Formats: sequence, structure tokens, C-alpha cells
Amino acid sequence: MKELLHRLCFSISWMTVGLFNLYGIPIQAEETVAQTIAELEQIALAHHPVLMAKQQRITSLNGLWIQEGLAPNPEVGYVAEEITSGNMGKQGVEFSQEIVTRNKLTHAQEVVCREIEVAKESLKMAEWKVRTDVRVAAFAFLVADRKKTLHQELVQINESIYQMTQSLYSKGEVTKLDLLNMGMELEKSRTELVSAQNDHQAAWKELACVLGTPDMPPVTITDTLECQPNLLSWDAFAQVLLETSPEIARAQAAIQQAQKKLELENARNSSNLTVGGGIMYNTESHATQVGLGVSVPLRIRDRNQGNIASARSEVLAAHQEYDRILLNVQQRLADVYRRYASACENLQKYRDKILPQAKESLQLARSGYEHGELNYLDLLNSQQTFASMYLLYLDNLQEYWTYKTILEGKLLTGCLEDGLE
Repeated sequence: MKELLHRLCFSISWMTVGLFNLYGIPIQAEETVAQTIAELEQIALAHHPVLMAKQQRITSLNGLWIQEGLAPNPEVGYVAEEITSGNMGKQGVEFSQEIVTRNKLTHAQEVVCREIEVAKESLKMAEWKVRTDVRVAAFAFLVADRKKTLHQELVQINESIYQMTQSLYSKGEVTKLDLLNMGMELEKSRTELVSAQNDHQAAWKELACVLGTPDMPPVTITDTLECQPNLLSWDAFAQVLLETSPEIARAQAAIQQAQKKLELENARNSSNLTVGGGIMYNTESHATQVGLGVSVPLRIRDRNQGNIASARSEVLAAHQEYDRILLNVQQRLADVYRRYASACENLQKYRDKILPQAKESLQLARSGYEHGELNYLDLLNSQQTFASMYLLYLDNLQEYWTYKTILEGKLLTGCLEDGLE
């Protein structure tokens, strides 16, 4: 009896050390490749299909810019007149050239230049989304890994305690109810371990997809999960966001693009000139004839008024879209900052009060058990309380890193939902 109780006490002591290792001391991980979150970000920036598609979009627009600046090609042709049997008549060549007026080609290139700026800001947005999603997914994976380790330790502890409870029951020193309760606790911990393992696998798969490498094997992330939460002010985030947000910069570039489009349509209200000429040889009179001509379309009906009205409306719409984006950004900032501030406060409470109290409670329960003041079920309840508090601490830690990362990432997330626009 005394030996069994000693083994039970040793098992509980090992349980306490194991749980305390989760709270501040790194746990030995499986043999995998070690990488930092910054290195994972570089992998994503190099492989993500959305980024490559947006880069190709910019390349495509650069080709369009070249094309828009090219003048019309001249036209040349053969002409023959007054040809009869035995008479070759007049034969020669003629040419024509359209001359673009009012710098329409330059205006067209300016429109494409602004579209390139919009595309570049879209690329910056996508890059921020990738960085944010990688960091959020990486911290989620770290938390899932920590939870899996916790549940593995709990299963090992409960298996050891259940075996000792069986020995005590066979000697009639504990009741069958004690044995059944311990068996249920063991099965519960095994079920929770399976869920934690599935969550761990899913967390890695989500991270691998965000990296753009879905077949990449799991790695060990070396970044520290624990932190001392530091609540940054609303003004600090708001000022930086409004000054550096690529989302807002893209809306500004879209306004400039619409304005350049209006300038182009106004320029297209003027007619281009077409100059032409020809040279012919008269086989009957053996004379060479030269002709010249200039033509200009009369702007009587089509004065490009429809396209001008449309472009003017697009300018107004671009301004309204800019205002909408400003409001949307501030609305999202309010929601994310609220969540960040709550997570920061909750995390501080768990670090400074709740977990230390749960740790002290577990130590007192262990001491009370060793001195015969408490039974092992009381000690198990303290273990469950500490484990539950630690899991809630991990959840708050994940929320803190998630919303802090989103704030630092210009509120841009969802890289796999992003298209070419």
C-alpha cells in the first residue's frame, strides 16, 4: 500500500513538472526542420500563386503601355485606272497616313500608367495579406502544437494513475467507483488527445496552403509563443494605417486613373488628320501624275460625348469609392482593435493572476496529498483545473497574436481569396 501511494505521488509530481514546463520552459519537439516565421514568409512570397499572377498583370500592363503609345501605321496600295484592251491606262501607287492630334497617344499611355499604379498597389495589398496570413497561421500552428503536447502528457499521467488505481482496487483499498471515475477520466483525455492531434494536422495544412506549398512537410517553428502583452494605442495604429495602407493608396491611384481617362476622352473629341497621296504613270501620254490629299472627319454627330459623360461619372464614382474605403478601413480598425485590446487585457490576467493561482492551487493540492490531507481525486481535480486554465490561456494567446498581427498587417487578410482585381 505504501509503495503504491509513493508511486502515485511520484506520478502526480511528474504531472506537475510536465504542466509547469508548458508554462515557460520550451518543450522538446519532434525531429523536424527548424524555421522561423520570417523564413516561412519568404517561402510564401516566393511561391504564392496570387503574387505571381499579380506580377504578371503588371507585366501585361507594361506591354499595353507600349502599345498605346504607338502611332498608326501608314497605308500603301496599288492603283490602276482607264485600263482597256491594248491600253494599260494609268498605274501607280498611293499612300495615306493618319496623324493623331491633341496628344491622344500620350493621354492613352497616362491612363495605362495609372492602371499600372493601381496594379502595383494591389500587389502590395496581396503581399501584406500573405505576410499576415502566414503569421496568423504560424501562431495557430504553435498553439495547436502546444495543446497537443499538453494532451499527450495528460494521457500519460492518467494512464499511470489508472494502472495504480487498478492495483489499489485489486487489494480492496479503493472502491469500484474510484476505478470507474479514473477510467472515464482516462478515456476523456484520450479523446481530447485525438482532437488535439487532428487540430494540429489541420493547422499545419492550413499554414502550408497559405505558404503556397500544400505538400510541404511540417516544420518546427522556432519563434517564441509566449510574450508580455503590450497594449498599443488606437492613435498609433490609426495614424500609421491611414498613411501607409496600400488599400487606400490603390483607391487614390484609381481616382488618378479615372481623371486621366476623362482627359483622354476629351482629347478624342478632336479629329485626327489623314494625309495621303499617290503617283501614277499614264502609258498613253507617257506622263507622270502626282496627287495629294488631306481629310478630316466632321464632328457633326459623334463628338465622343457619350464616352466623355461616362468618364466623368467614373471620376465621381472613384471619389466615392475612395470615401467608402476610408470608412471601411476605419470600421474594420475599430473591430480588430477592440478584439486586440480585449485579448491583450485577458492575456495579461491569465499570465499575472489566473495561471499563477492555478499553479499554486496545484502545488497546494500536491502538498496536501503528500501529507494525507487530500485524496488523489482532489489532486486530479486540481490537475484538470490547471489544464483547463492553461488551454484558455493558449486560446487568449492565439487571439492576441492574431489581432496584433492583423493590425500590423494593415488589416489585410485572406490572401487565398484574392483575385486579379
